[in-house]
Amino acid sequence: MAGCPLTCGDGDDDLLQFLSQLGYCPQFDALNTSLTGREMLQLFANLRGVPRDVDYEVNYWIRQLGQ
Repeated sequence: MAGCPLTCGDGDDDLLQFLSQLGYCPQFDALNTSLTGREMLQLFANLRGVPRDVDYEVNYWIRQLGQ
């Protein structure tokens, strides 16, 4: 991955480890009003490197939280 700084190693195998170290700590108003709830879950799942099918996971949690 030329031109891409890595902090947990070198190579695609370390990408999930790298993504698992990312966080989101807003100073105020953590919800982005430009995104739907589904889009927010998809964004955070991708940022955190959810290793499974992101759409499946998002749908699962929407069903769980909607009950």
